[in-house]
Amino acid sequence: MYPTVEYAWASVPTYPCGNMGFILCCNEAGRDLKAPLRAFKPEEDKTRYYSAEVHRAAFVLPVFTRKGLGLPFV
Repeated sequence: MYPTVEYAWASVPTYPCGNMGFILCCNEAGRDLKAPLRAFKPEEDKTRYYSAEVHRAAFVLPVFTRKGLGLPFV
């Protein structure tokens, strides 16, 4: 259905378990969803929680998840 699919997660303190998962899909084959499209400078844009590093880290899966999905370790 979608050529590019990724899973990401974030800590959401107001969510009952504290973590929320997201499925990101894209019609563009080969698109790296782990890399931000636009460059934000937190000190200029006054973002309190978002940065390129946080964006990339949202795609890092915990060890138990990688094992459960049978994914290789990098």
